[in-house]
Order: sequence, then structure tokens, then C-alpha cells
Amino acid sequence: MAHANILDAPLHCRFLAAPVRWEIVENPRDPENPFFRPRLAREMKAKSIDPWKVRASFLRLPIGPDLPFTESDSRILLNFLNEVGLWEQPPYWEVFDLPKAEYQEGVLDSGHLVYGHPKKDFRFFGDAHGHLEWLMDPDSRSPALVRRGNHPKSLAEAELIAGRDDIFSLTFQWRKGTPMPTVTTLSFWEAVLLSLHIDYVKGAVFRVCARPDCGIPYPVINRHKRKYCSQYCGHLESLRRKRGTLVPTISKKGR
Repeated sequence: MAHANILDAPLHCRFLAAPVRWEIVENPRDPENPFFRPRLAREMKAKSIDPWKVRASFLRLPIGPDLPFTESDSRILLNFLNEVGLWEQPPYWEVFDLPKAEYQEGVLDSGHLVYGHPKKDFRFFGDAHGHLEWLMDPDSRSPALVRRGNHPKSLAEAELIAGRDDIFSLTFQWRKGTPMPTVTTLSFWEAVLLSLHIDYVKGAVFRVCARPDCGIPYPVINRHKRKYCSQYCGHLESLRRKRGTLVPTISKKGR
């Protein structure tokens, strides 16, 4: 018998991407590794994006911690950042303790307060790409993401937990006279962590796409033994087999 306090109701997850225009800033000390700086674009409106779709899009980017970066890669990353908006929201005390850190404050059309984060370089995004792949590694039985405890025993522990980026707020949005439990994230990395948590709640296991020139990890929830991350990859491999096309060697640059 289910516990009376456990809610058995559909959970709505959404990523409300802030209106941001990213720009590439040259780094005099490291010309091959430019900065990417966000500027809040107040003339634009926030938009809802599927967290799972942008997670897969990021995994397909030609970046990684061990890859050389080109000018073309910079443009591809810039286009992606302009699509997803804020990468992450800094803790409130960081914003107010560092007034010269180039944070930009803004209010979304939904009323949410957001802060444009200071500039980050290519290495940061490459490391984040590698970290996400590690979190979805099929050979990792218990990633650190799901091992972290969320039950503070003191005020000090509660303060540390409150500053983490994998703690989400739940609200009830009324639709057609019925409240719907809803989790809203305002930054890309929050949306990624939320999608991973939901996948684990559903009992998902992660596999690697069998298409040689894709190879991104993807969740499998049902018993059907999917070999590909998407219908597109499965269809492309089917066409290659029929035509006898040579299969490219796996390469993140070829994604």
C-alpha cells in the first residue's frame, strides 16, 4: 500500500530559457581559447525549451575536454548558447559579494529574476561536455549526481545544499481548474541535471548510440532494446546498410 504522503501525479518539467545574446571576447593571454560572455537581451522574450532535447543537442556539439578547438567550433558553440540562454544562475551571495563581476540583472516576462553569469572560456564548456558524458556513462553504476544527500542535519548543511545547482523548486500551476506539480528551471545546466534526475526516477539506464559517427549516451526506460539515440540515427544506419555505404569512424568532430 502506498504511503499517504506520496503524491502520485504527473510532474511537468520545463526549461524557461532567458533571453540572452552571447558574444565571443578575445583573450589576449590565450588567443586560441576565447571567452563567451552573456548579455541579457531585454527586448527578447523568454521561451520554453525541452530539457531532454537541449541535453542531446549539447552532447552532439564538436567540443570536449581533450579536443582542439577551431573558429568553426566557436561559432557552433555560440549559436547553441544563444539558443539556450543562461548557462547557470550564480548563488545570490556571489552576485552581491562580487559587484564588479560583470553580472547582469534582469526579470523574465514570467517574473523570475535572473543574472547573466560572467564570461567563461572554451575549456569550461569542454570540461562540462566531458562531465555530462561521465554522468551518463553506462558503466557507471552510481554516479555522484545521485549519491549526494539532500537531508541536512544542521543549518550549515542546509546552507550548503541551498547553493547547489541540482536542487529544484516545485510549484503548482493551475490548468483547467486542476493544480499541476511543475518544476521550472531557468538555466541550461539546471535543466540538464533535472532531466537526469527524472530519467533516474523512471528507472532509465544509459546506453551509447550505435551509430558510429554519433555515439552519444541516451536513456532507455522500457524493455525495448534500442540501439540508437533517436529515430534519425536508426534510419540513417538502415539506409547505409541498404546502400552499402562505408560507416565513418566515430569522431566528435563529425557529429
